[in-house]
Amino acid sequence: MENKNELFAGINGVSGYTPMLEYILSPMKRVYIIKGSSGCGKSTIMKRIAARAEAKGLDTVRIHCSSDPDSLDGVMLTDLQIAIADGTAPHTIEPKKYGIRELTVSLEHSFDYDRLDFFESRISRLMDKKASYNRVASACIAAVGKAEEARREYISQSLLDDKLEAFCERFTRRHCKPGSAGTVIAPSDTFCRRGFVTTGAFTDAANTYTLYDRFGAAEVVLQLLYNYGKAIDADMLLIPCPIDANRLCGIYYPSTDTLIKSNRYIPFAGEKTIRAARFLDPEKTALYKSRLSALARLEDKLLSEAREAMISAAEAHGEIEKIYSQCVDFSVTDEITKKLSDRIFKE
Repeated sequence: MENKNELFAGINGVSGYTPMLEYILSPMKRVYIIKGSSGCGKSTIMKRIAARAEAKGLDTVRIHCSSDPDSLDGVMLTDLQIAIADGTAPHTIEPKKYGIRELTVSLEHSFDYDRLDFFESRISRLMDKKASYNRVASACIAAVGKAEEARREYISQSLLDDKLEAFCERFTRRHCKPGSAGTVIAPSDTFCRRGFVTTGAFTDAANTYTLYDRFGAAEVVLQLLYNYGKAIDADMLLIPCPIDANRLCGIYYPSTDTLIKSNRYIPFAGEKTIRAARFLDPEKTALYKSRLSALARLEDKLLSEAREAMISAAEAHGEIEKIYSQCVDFSVTDEITKKLSDRIFKE
């Protein structure tokens, strides 16, 4: 499946930004960490090396920026067990075997620092502006988390536990097999200035199920499915919720090529549909329906405000990139790219 090779580097969630880049890269034997500012060509370097690897027929995994899906934060060349990653904030890649596993690729020599000094005050103002908008977006998403807590309280009072457990036991028996790879987190969805975005990872699986969800019960179903799978040491790829890294919005079972995913945040049309509401007591749910609807409207408004703030932050970031790009000698960047590429492919 091609699209399983598209992930995000983190989650813009209710607890702030959750970085996952280092975790995703953990299986690699060699990691080249690129250091440099915005607009200096980090993403372009990774795109060029990924394209070269793919031209050679090598498997690659592209890791996108969770705030800007068009930009890359990392690339894994899985056949070579080599990765290239953005090592600047907000990414945290702590070298464990520096010089052996991790190597730094610095782009500092590509800058005209005298020219950059000329723009210092403007860059500072833009950075402050960007940080301010990001704080607004984070506050709005955090408020969504509080609304979600209230929603979960109502849902917990309506659950039909016996019916839910019987379904999860049957589903696990049919689609889940013990394995050796264990559990892997695969962030394929994100929330950014475009709203909810997905790479579509695993959606071309042989067996696909849409967990249709109106009231937010899908995460309860997925958590119990995870628990059942974990109990038999099944191989699972867990897709975290795009606004909460501690919740699930999907599970992929590689042993049976099966995906079950909620459509609550991102539309997903699986071959079969399972209505999450079937695991809720209809009479109790009816009592809370108006409150659940009110919470949903509140969340929509908060997420809309978060998007607007993210758009403004992205505009400020774009201005910062333009300034830095004016101060970069891209011929130096091209030379660094060639040397790195030749080293990776040993040519």
